[in-house]
Amino acid sequence: MHPLQPIACLYGKIAQWRNQLYDNGKRTSIRFTVPTIAIGNLCTGGTGKTPMAAYIVEQWQDQCQIALLSRGYRRRSKGFVWANANSIADDIGDEPAQLKRRFPRLEVAVAENRALGIPLLLYQLDTTPDFILLDDAFQHRVVQPHLSILLTTYDQPYTRNYLLPRGTLREPIAGATRADIIIVTKAPVQLSTADRQSLITELAPTRQQIVLFAHLQYGTIYPLFDGIPNPPNPDDPQTGVLLACGIAQPRELEQYARSRYTTLKTSYFGDHHRYTPRDWQNIETTLATLPTTQSMILTTEKDAPRWLQLHQQLGCPPPLPIYCLPVTTAFAPQDAAILRQAIEKVIAK
Repeated sequence: MHPLQPIACLYGKIAQWRNQLYDNGKRTSIRFTVPTIAIGNLCTGGTGKTPMAAYIVEQWQDQCQIALLSRGYRRRSKGFVWANANSIADDIGDEPAQLKRRFPRLEVAVAENRALGIPLLLYQLDTTPDFILLDDAFQHRVVQPHLSILLTTYDQPYTRNYLLPRGTLREPIAGATRADIIIVTKAPVQLSTADRQSLITELAPTRQQIVLFAHLQYGTIYPLFDGIPNPPNPDDPQTGVLLACGIAQPRELEQYARSRYTTLKTSYFGDHHRYTPRDWQNIETTLATLPTTQSMILTTEKDAPRWLQLHQQLGCPPPLPIYCLPVTTAFAPQDAAILRQAIEKVIAK
């Protein structure tokens, strides 16, 4: 037996007991009039929640008014906080800051308790949004969403995972039955019908559940700071890259970077890492060790608010050559159409 299995069993029983309180009606779930779409997962991170939220916002922002409510994980503020153009990660958290920076028209707020946060969000708005995105809300059962989207990765679906602390599952896999749609993220772009069906069989969805497949799509890198020149040519062998990021699962990102750049070093930090002056110095020192004439730092849009915040805290020194790599979720046309129909149905109600 795994040494952590007894603790994992105890953790699972507590999570199961909590869910039974909601299932039996001993704890109340609130369903608001305004449509709500929850995005979440069973594990602790790395399934692509933020790219999925960005995908939905990008697809619907021109025809709908959208609001996003998150708990603002790892923020230093408390209670309900309304995001604006000047909000930093310490105020609202990494992902909300990232999405607000990417979609300036998106209404973003954070609150630990979404049942209290939704009325406060609606009170702040002049008009009622067409729908509210609830980020990382699968385990937040106080609010009953109109559409629940559960994410799991292709390489490590929740069926092959274990409960905390042995694995990264927040609750037993039986909780997946609460989802309306299960999206397998980080799947191969070219996925055979046989492989697709094999994983669907493994996930064993209910008759009411829909299983879709999505893959990551990388965009064009851009300078994080003003005054930094355009990025060096990746085809130039004298271009060296230092991949520096603090995300839960950097493997796919590293694979992509290695496919584009010949010379690559990595500097990984913990998920939601709060960068320090020492980190700035260490990154600058490591960058200088690259054996190339053109060197750059590559990071994610999730890390960008933290780097910008540190730059301000340091008194705005000469900026490092940091470039952001956008990443979004993409679907095959048939899966994209099914997801769109599901969201349209929620909005129509």
